[in-house]
Amino acid sequence: MSSLRSCRTRCRCRRWPSFRCPRRSAATARWPITRWSTKTVSCAGSTSKPTRCGRSWCRTCPPYQVFTGKQINGLKDLQGMKIRVTGSAKAAVMERFGSVPVQIPTPEVREALSRGTVDGIMFVYSSLFPYDLHPLVKTATTDLNFGGWISAYLISEAKWNALPADVQEIMTTLGEKYTRRNCELVMQDDAKDRDRLVQGGTKLLQLSAEEKAEFASKTADVAEKWAADLDKRGRAGSAVLKEYREALKAN
Repeated sequence: MSSLRSCRTRCRCRRWPSFRCPRRSAATARWPITRWSTKTVSCAGSTSKPTRCGRSWCRTCPPYQVFTGKQINGLKDLQGMKIRVTGSAKAAVMERFGSVPVQIPTPEVREALSRGTVDGIMFVYSSLFPYDLHPLVKTATTDLNFGGWISAYLISEAKWNALPADVQEIMTTLGEKYTRRNCELVMQDDAKDRDRLVQGGTKLLQLSAEEKAEFASKTADVAEKWAADLDKRGRAGSAVLKEYREALKAN
């Protein structure tokens, strides 16, 4: 296992290939799920060229939503609100709506929301309950994509190529199997916890088609900004983003 490394410790890449889950509505956005990739992938490491990482296994949450400590009636109400985020891409999304992104470690989120240090949080439904955040949430967005979280475990291309063919086949087959199983379970938990939150009195912010179009328009360039920022720091942001989008089209 020494050849496996967490992406979080080796690079700052947070974007990986994904496929459309067979049970997810075509009207909702794609999102990456647990998987062994079926090809070599790249990550935006510490050099200007993509780091070839061989096969990867990734696990991620559903798209993040915004949960506020007071009731709001639309995304326009996020103007001026302090929203807890993680990472520069999510911060860029919130800035598009006039919010003030605040970086706070997850264990400190409950205290920050209860004290009013932040007005809202960017989270996923299934994480609200373990952190006891649900009693503090008054409004929640739904069916939007404010970003995501991913944990990637990588095996070097050289090590993968050195594995026996039967081992590669087993890893690839089981990876695909549990990819789909994880997708189903994550989606089920997301829906159940959303219903559970609503039953507890939280209001869901249902957007019109026009509002969803506005959301898509305002956030359309976030990925390019993320990539450009990495490029400026000598990392392969644009190259990785290009490969990611090509992988999305292929799947």
